[in-house]
Amino acid sequence: MGTNPLISREQIAGVNIHYMRYSLDYFLDAQVAAGIKSLEFWTGVPHYYLDPMTYSDCKELKHKINSRGLEVKVFTPENCMYQYQSAASKPEIFEKSFQYFSNGIKATAELGCPIMQCNSGWGYYDENCEEAWKRSRDALKVS
Repeated sequence: MGTNPLISREQIAGVNIHYMRYSLDYFLDAQVAAGIKSLEFWTGVPHYYLDPMTYSDCKELKHKINSRGLEVKVFTPENCMYQYQSAASKPEIFEKSFQYFSNGIKATAELGCPIMQCNSGWGYYDENCEEAWKRSRDALKVS
């Protein structure tokens, strides 16, 4: 076995979704113990709250993360299991989703994080997929 590993700990980002039944402090301490320096931060409860109207205090979160020598590299609003998705076909759900992701962008910036990750959204299985893609593209347009 050589001394040059194919991947180093600096290339790994720990993600808190795997710790959803543990406290935020436990997750952060576990990353430190594992030698992880970078995080993908998932915005699921109980670690963080994000909705179309509000989001958790980023100053407190940033302090908890940075005081342990960790850094958020990717901020990931929950958008697979919850109701917010960028290709929603109903206008009221599309608008709530737009506000949700807008709050995600604000939180990402407040944390000094360079990337906010989200999926493209989805359409119904009995719908032409181009219609869902069109809604996803429309969600990304700057007005």
